[in-house]
Amino acid sequence: MTTTTAPAADPAAMAVALLQANTPAHEIAAETGLSIGQVIAAAEEAGLTRKPDQLAVARELVDALEWARTHSDPKVHTLADKAKAAFNELAARRAAEAVIVRTQKEITDLEQRLAAAQNKLRKARGDAPIRRRASNTTTASLTREQRTEIRTWARANGHTVGDAGVIPATVVQAWQNAHRA
Repeated sequence: MTTTTAPAADPAAMAVALLQANTPAHEIAAETGLSIGQVIAAAEEAGLTRKPDQLAVARELVDALEWARTHSDPKVHTLADKAKAAFNELAARRAAEAVIVRTQKEITDLEQRLAAAQNKLRKARGDAPIRRRASNTTTASLTREQRTEIRTWARANGHTVGDAGVIPATVVQAWQNAHRA
């Protein structure tokens, strides 16, 4: 643990001095009695931060998990296992959602290309153009409760939807896909 000669009367000033000496935040919190959030707030107030350093956060996470692996308390092991499981689930869900979004975009692009090709064929044959019917995922066929549930789900999963009006078909389809699994 790092020691300092900063006055103990002002833990925030002590935290800033320790941060300037490159002391890790968890050590500063332990030494000053501040929470990690308070240490970060002191750093921001002192102008020591620009953006959160994602690599530092990742290193802190890895260090904490490594510490937990060698810790003698079984509760610490359990917490680390839960953290790893939660992280793995988040990563898997993120990857799955990325595949869903890419695939939905690909389907939309292919449908548009198919419609254009069909219209081109009809023109070549001299047929009248056929208007496409709306997909079966329109919000008109959904109950009010389902629309509310879709909007809530969409916001929680990073989609942008309005408080009222038509919900984009891609969002409805993503919700349906998520609830089929």
